[in-house]
Amino acid sequence: MLGIFLATLFSSGCQRKQDKSPRREDSSGATLEILVVTDNKEQWDGSLGDTLRNFFGQIQTTLPQPEPRFTLAHLEVTGFGKMFQAHHNILILTVDPGNRKPLLETRKDLWAEPQRVIKVTAPSYMDLVAEVDSNKKAFMDLFLETDYARATKTDKTYPEYKLIKQLESEYNISLVIPVGFVLAKKTSEFIWLRKETLKTSQGILIYLEPYTDTVQFSNDNIIRRRNLYTMNWIPGPSQGSFMTTDVNNIKPSFHRRLINDRFTVETRGTWETMGDFMGGPFVSYTMVDDKHDRLVTLEGYVYAPNAPKTVLLHHVEAICRTVGFTD
Repeated sequence: MLGIFLATLFSSGCQRKQDKSPRREDSSGATLEILVVTDNKEQWDGSLGDTLRNFFGQIQTTLPQPEPRFTLAHLEVTGFGKMFQAHHNILILTVDPGNRKPLLETRKDLWAEPQRVIKVTAPSYMDLVAEVDSNKKAFMDLFLETDYARATKTDKTYPEYKLIKQLESEYNISLVIPVGFVLAKKTSEFIWLRKETLKTSQGILIYLEPYTDTVQFSNDNIIRRRNLYTMNWIPGPSQGSFMTTDVNNIKPSFHRRLINDRFTVETRGTWETMGDFMGGPFVSYTMVDDKHDRLVTLEGYVYAPNAPKTVLLHHVEAICRTVGFTD
């Protein structure tokens, strides 16, 4: 059934490209929020709702404090009017005994932009629960892509032109950088961008080295390289302190991804300050820049003591994912 789902996804994507209708309104809803529409409240209160809450509300293992991956909002289908159709992530779940087997449908930018709408229709309630359970990971990936696209769309509206041009001219790196970020440090192999407020700090690190072998993608080498750069270039608030990777309290996780058609190792973990008490989450993307024969790592980190970090981290993730390489 997942194959049918993906086929429907690609088909919908092609239809959207050919759509000549007027520009849709901007999508609504909180970052990393999914609007779930069911036939009735009983479905939401039962095993269907439990499946969704347990998966999409799962606690992220690479954050210093427990925070869910997504938040869920619920509506019964009778209340799903035009006002709610602009939400950026919509999951519609319905039982139709007239269906002989479950049907998965998905559309991009159906009522608003950017938007992902997924509809699951099943002949019985138990079939509906089973279908959602077997495809929930694919659903999450699609909804995440919408949230990344939404953040990037906003950043493109308010870009930090000077930094963008500087990265392109000096490092042959294109990146969508929003207003508020400043250049904190740069060398021939390292760039540090940061955005500071009274309560939070967000940073983008970029480090470069010649690409020689696939062993550079190993988990140990990724952490070793990170610690080398942060020790040399990211000082802490007290004399002699510096940023490093926390490998004792929260183990880093590593995942193979395809980012902008490039093989990428995504690393998630927490950083700490050697010699001080600062810390927070980070996510990095390591890939090869074939145009310049170099290994490139882009990292986003967050410092927000006693405050939620998921949305802040998601924003720097979205920035890193816009990476491209110029001639």
